Amino acid sequence: MIARKLTQRATRCAAGVLIAAGVCGVVLAGCASSEGPEVIVLDAGTYHEAFDAAVETARRHRMPAEMKDRRRGVIETEAAHAGSLLEPWRTDNASFVQTLDNTFAHQRRRTRFEFIPAGFRPPAVPDDEDLPGPDVFAEDAPTMDLTQVDGELELRVWVYLERAYTPGLRRDTWSRRLTTRSRIHPTDPEASPLPGRHWTPVARDKAYEKRLLGRIARILDAQDALADVDPEPALDR
Repeated sequence: MIARKLTQRATRCAAGVLIAAGVCGVVLAGCASSEGPEVIVLDAGTYHEAFDAAVETARRHRMPAEMKDRRRGVIETEAAHAGSLLEPWRTDNASFVQTLDNTFAHQRRRTRFEFIPAGFRPPAVPDDEDLPGPDVFAEDAPTMDLTQVDGELELRVWVYLERAYTPGLRRDTWSRRLTTRSRIHPTDPEASPLPGRHWTPVARDKAYEKRLLGRIARILDAQDALADVDPEPALDR
């Protein structure tokens, strides 16, 4: 009996130490996660390098590109699950509060990069004009090939937090074992349940946006520094 109590006490102490270490790691790791600009202005001559830098930055943050359109200047990535308190080695959260949110709710991030000409704004819609509806097939949208433009470009990024939820879930207030899911046809014993997990956007992660743009800016600065270095003179043979 005494040995069992000592074992339980040691287990609780070890768990407390692990949780405290995880909390400290999350707090320390999140201090510098929001460093970076809100927009990057670059010359059109470096567009291809900036586009590749955005793709590489997304890959390094476990969000490989799902769609790349170099002519339109759009990159959309796959989703990456956000870190929680159970993963103290993860450094993708900007604060301890955000880590708690990702711990109590299953959340993930999805990113969209967009290049546009500097100062470009879509034409305003007059108040007295009838709205015909969305341009689903982009028939009226002006086509623009960013690989052929001159001047300056702006790079912006949107990081969306998506939360998982299970439709038709009926939680029991006493025991998790009694939690059930509703069916499409409750009277049909062979009816399949509702579709499984769904994801819905709940917020933008602006701190993570700055973090991605900061890494892209550092990559471009490093490329500029290498371009400014004079090549070594060839040795006479």
